[in-house]
Amino acid sequence: MKVMERVCLDQISKGRYNHQSCFSLLDDVIASTALGNSNKVLMYDARKYVQNTRSFPPGHEAVESYLNRQDVRKAIHATVSSHAYVECADPPYNALSAQDGKVG
Repeated sequence: MKVMERVCLDQISKGRYNHQSCFSLLDDVIASTALGNSNKVLMYDARKYVQNTRSFPPGHEAVESYLNRQDVRKAIHATVSSHAYVECADPPYNALSAQDGKVG
């Protein structure tokens, strides 16, 4: 892990904030926290242990369900779009991933 950390830090110093070495390091750290075979530390909140460490934020399903209700969509003027609200949708993340980790 120390070698992976050095590689990750080197990439960050070069402005490469999305390098696979950093993601792999994070995955290994999370995997090392496994309690038995199920719960692992939540990557977004080290105080919490969850079964699915990739589900973020916890409870997002309830928010998605609420924001996709027709009465709520009408109230927030979101009836024109046929798209459903999805927390942490991949297309916007992918489009902006080059900005990930950069300061304003």
